[in-house]
Amino acid sequence: MATLKGQVRTKYLIRLSFSAEGIVERPDVIGAIFGQTEGLFKTLDLRELQKVGRIGRIEVTIKSSKGKSEGVIEIPSGLDIVRTALIAAAIEMVERIGPCPAKIKVEEIIDVRETKKQRLIDRTVELLRQWRTHKTLTEEDLIKEIENRLKVGEIITYGPDKILCGPTALESEEVILVEGRADILNLLRHGISNTIATGGTNVPSSIADIVKDKKVTFFMDGDRGGELILKSLTQKNVKVDFVARAPPGKEVEELTYEEIKEALENKISFEKLKEEKKKELTVKVTPRIPNEIIEIASSIKNSGKAVVLDRQKNIVAELDVRDLIDVLDKSGDVSYLIMDGILSQRIVDILTAKKTKMVIVSKIGEVVKYPYDMEIIQFREARI
Repeated sequence: MATLKGQVRTKYLIRLSFSAEGIVERPDVIGAIFGQTEGLFKTLDLRELQKVGRIGRIEVTIKSSKGKSEGVIEIPSGLDIVRTALIAAAIEMVERIGPCPAKIKVEEIIDVRETKKQRLIDRTVELLRQWRTHKTLTEEDLIKEIENRLKVGEIITYGPDKILCGPTALESEEVILVEGRADILNLLRHGISNTIATGGTNVPSSIADIVKDKKVTFFMDGDRGGELILKSLTQKNVKVDFVARAPPGKEVEELTYEEIKEALENKISFEKLKEEKKKELTVKVTPRIPNEIIEIASSIKNSGKAVVLDRQKNIVAELDVRDLIDVLDKSGDVSYLIMDGILSQRIVDILTAKKTKMVIVSKIGEVVKYPYDMEIIQFREARI
């Protein structure tokens, strides 16, 4: 049976503990993990493995006290035990989380299948004991039980694009747009069934037809990904009346009932949000890129190179992008960085600690935490 995109047939669960000499957040930890496997082995890049459903959602719990942080990381793996152990060992080599020195230790690698077998045995024994003390369901009882469960609702698909919807979305006058299946399921658990999934930033055009006569609220995650989906919705002419946002750093799929209720109660009109964005743009002036920076960026385009400059715009280092992290760790003044490569969260964290002013980059990767005092500009935006 085929596995749906985004689902993982979990064989093993990697559980790690970590400590950091400073206050860190979930995006810092995720960025450090992804950064550690980038370029290590082609077949063991966590980001790519997540895309093909071989690695599941990384869960992180953090406690911060007295200027230090510690926590637990759990990573579901659908790989074999050798590759799973190799990834665990690679993550254990992380030395920094965000700008802070850190240590990560593998606590255990759990064989989920064996655990499930034991749970199956325990549950079977429990059911057999209950069977002896409970009456057998009559046909009438059985039908009532099925009807009651169906009232909770199930996810349905609609149209040729197989758009995922909550059970009441199509007939409701009001709908809530969310990112994916996990968001719909979480809202269903809390009694909200008029939901439609956008499927991420690649929004199907047919969603516009479904919601055109409805009152639409877009319930976005509390990260940059939600902003990108909202932009895609407007480009596809999907009607949006209101926007609700999850708390910063959280996703809709993990919210509690109280958090969902608060977010929806505090939704704002899309028109008001656009006005606020316009005000931000008028206040924030696009920075002028020094001519020497543009010349260097033009010279390394399509080369896979990176150039580090100090405050006076003197070249400190010119190197291959794959060696960039090691060089940045050892560099002092990194006021400017130009790179023909993908900017990752790990690189952003290092540059934040070094108070870098400007980054010119060919492409931005999965960066979820942007510093306010650093200008990040893509080649195409600078017309390079």
